[in-house]
Amino acid sequence: MQLVIVRHGKYGMGDHLSEEGRDDIAAVGAKLKAMLNGIPEIHASPVTRAKESSQVLQSILGGDLIEDAALTANYLRDIDFLSPEKAKAYLAALPTDLPIILVTHVDICALLLGLFGSSIALDRGEAAIIQDENPPERV
Repeated sequence: MQLVIVRHGKYGMGDHLSEEGRDDIAAVGAKLKAMLNGIPEIHASPVTRAKESSQVLQSILGGDLIEDAALTANYLRDIDFLSPEKAKAYLAALPTDLPIILVTHVDICALLLGLFGSSIALDRGEAAIIQDENPPERV
């Protein structure tokens, strides 16, 4: 299994990625291209900055892009939708035969990485990869 957790890139006016944000995500994509075992399936929060980040990754890596409301930041919702229990069930339902990239927000990144025993804190435009049974590592 290869699971990549990406925090969306830096953004500016209207929630759109800034040039710096696009460049940061493109750099992550280039690194992932050398690391991934196959063409990924990319799941992204429908929030503009995450969606645009996922489109940059898709342009570099290929693969299907799936808009996934479960990856929307909790602070952008009225309720706490993705709890640790729901996050475990969410991860268990993902395909295991191809690399999976999740493009999301700070709180969801922390929650998902925490499930793997990691305290990595991702800045905007950064990613961490979980490969097989190995602990997460920064990309």
